[in-house]
Amino acid sequence: LYANVASQVVKSNDNSLKTRNLAHKKFTYEPNLPKHTVYTYIVELNELSVAQEPQAIAQMASQRQRANANPKNMQISADRIQNNAVNKQIYKIERQQQAFLDQSAAQFINIKPLARYKYGINGLAIRATQFQAQALSELAQVKGIHREQTRTLNTDRGPVLIGAPKVWDGTAFSGVAQTFGEGIVIGIIDSGINTDHPSFAEISGDGYVHTNPRGDGNYLGDCAGVFAQLCNNKLIGVYSYTDITDNYTDTSIFPPNLPQNGEDYGGHGSHVASIAAGNILLNVDEVFPTLGEERSSGTPTGFTFAQISGVAPRANIISYQVCYGGTSENEDTYADCLDSPILKAIDDAIRDNVDIINFSISGGGNPWLNPTEQAFLSARNAGIFVAVSAGNSGPQPSSSEKTSPWYTSVAASEHSRKNVFSKQLICFSGGASTLNAMTGQSNTGSLTAPIVYAGDFANANDPGGDSAQCLAPFPTATFNGQIVVCDRGDIARIQKAINVRDGGAGGYVLVNVNGSETFLANDQYVIPGIHINADNGNNLKAWLRSGQNHRASITNGVPNQVIDAGRVDVIADYSSRAPNNDISTLVPTMTAPGSSIFAAYADEQLGHDGHEPAASDFTTLNGTSMSSPHVAGAAALIKAANPTWGPDEIRSALAFTATTAMKKEDATTLADSFDMGSGRIQVDKAIASPLIMTETSANYTNANPAQGGEPRSLNIPSISDSECAGICIWSRTFTATTDATFTYSPVIISPGLNVTATPSS
Repeated sequence: LYANVASQVVKSNDNSLKTRNLAHKKFTYEPNLPKHTVYTYIVELNELSVAQEPQAIAQMASQRQRANANPKNMQISADRIQNNAVNKQIYKIERQQQAFLDQSAAQFINIKPLARYKYGINGLAIRATQFQAQALSELAQVKGIHREQTRTLNTDRGPVLIGAPKVWDGTAFSGVAQTFGEGIVIGIIDSGINTDHPSFAEISGDGYVHTNPRGDGNYLGDCAGVFAQLCNNKLIGVYSYTDITDNYTDTSIFPPNLPQNGEDYGGHGSHVASIAAGNILLNVDEVFPTLGEERSSGTPTGFTFAQISGVAPRANIISYQVCYGGTSENEDTYADCLDSPILKAIDDAIRDNVDIINFSISGGGNPWLNPTEQAFLSARNAGIFVAVSAGNSGPQPSSSEKTSPWYTSVAASEHSRKNVFSKQLICFSGGASTLNAMTGQSNTGSLTAPIVYAGDFANANDPGGDSAQCLAPFPTATFNGQIVVCDRGDIARIQKAINVRDGGAGGYVLVNVNGSETFLANDQYVIPGIHINADNGNNLKAWLRSGQNHRASITNGVPNQVIDAGRVDVIADYSSRAPNNDISTLVPTMTAPGSSIFAAYADEQLGHDGHEPAASDFTTLNGTSMSSPHVAGAAALIKAANPTWGPDEIRSALAFTATTAMKKEDATTLADSFDMGSGRIQVDKAIASPLIMTETSANYTNANPAQGGEPRSLNIPSISDSECAGICIWSRTFTATTDATFTYSPVIISPGLNVTATPSS
């Protein structure tokens, strides 16, 4: 079962929109920069770029349509285009750029452009001192000059938070070479993979060309047969199993002639794979799945990620499809994951000699009896690091079933990144009192109009309901272009906007109500709208009850990425907890980001007969399903840097270097080991952990309590005893990776527990 699949929830930033200076500044002087140091500056000029000029845009769109219709026309169209709008705009751009260079020389600032830009922007990259750049900004044709910024490659914020960029650029530790995971193979056991997604292309967004460690063109699974086109030198294997694909012939559920291969028709597997090892991608539009569409690239929100990436973006991937795209939660006929293909997949992964396995699927049970748990022990014995999701049954204690001591069970935490579309409700007039501007959210446009409360209008289509909640479409001409205020509750937020639009509304205000949900959403409504909090909503409704001829303005939504420092390293409320009541092991093992993770998805959502499909190339998901591949990707980086380390050494390195500065779901109370295991991983520290540890396969087998074994004696990076009374003694053995002296510092866990170590150093 997909216990690890969490709902798509976009949380909001409730902070007030700060006052901004919207005046355009051509240059910002930085007083702390050294005066004579030369920097790279981007000079943007006034003439429109090719992809900004309307006629050139139309010409390119026309050429693209002809090429798509008949590829043979590609060269002819390209030749013609040079004689039309695009060529004309390029000519204008080149003239302006040369004029800029000539005027620069006239001011005795001689520039040799590092780059010229014509399509995205009209501009140049130059080398100059800050004084020179400021002088050049005064030229008439200059739109702006900006000092080049170093931008971190990031799925989303997760890799940044866990320290992956320092491993990528080689700055984590002296003597440890940089790595993006080259040569490491990650096996993803899940719902398949979106094979033509850019996250899994042979050439990544930054131009890196992947190498197949199995040899160029040597592919596995379906790609070794009739579906070779599904693979490339990044995605080197796609497995499917007849347990799943034989049911594709049921044309009452699936489209006719659906290929029986490991393509992902749910999105979960693609999401997980891209978190672990998705390519570096640049300028990725944030999209939401398009409701009701089986095939769609998604609905853009208007926000763009400058860069996203998996944790090990140059590792290779093999996908093992063991789950349907559908889920039982949504009442789909063919749903969830089956033990048989799971075991086949683990078998194949061992045979394929993968380095890492990610398993973001529920399950567990007795480690020594459950066949899947035993198969993972075999994988560990074969030298494969296995990351598994701890489960989404928190915050209740003892809610994780992933108890086997030979794999790494991962809890989920928040990373604090929020994409918000901030807007305001302003310019109030007509009431008996004045109102201050109200800040809210919505990815919609602006409107100035009369404003009314839906509760003051009868709704003949919902005679027994509360008209203030806008639960049904209002009769035609109930409104006449006004902004209509609706209370939140009972039905979807977007549907309420549709209901007032159908009644003639021109705009929409959704207000939270006391005692109900508090977050604000970035919804896209069918009319200009805004979502505001309960306090603002109460003030607004009180104002509407006074005076007459009420009017207001809704501003445009402004995309903004916010890092909420108060939510960094907060354990997600859904993340499953310890203690483990069955055997003396600690679960979860460690923590990684798992909330609001933006990553790849499935643009084909097939076999979803229990609910409306919603397809997209990308989406945002929550769950320990998302935290586990962060650890899988981190393990790939560590393996690439330390090829001789086995799965136990990798796990211990991550555990020993994890941060314990975490908080419970209330964002106030300090988290404990039952919440976070060893803590949130820091791969930039783990890659050179001064201590590591390992255990033998025989000891894992012999630790079975039913056979007189004792799991607490295993040499693993945690200490747990479910029956400790009086004095309890454990021993652990470490290997030092560096020449140093190590000293034990006493740890206070609770006032009644005294912990000592022998020897102490």
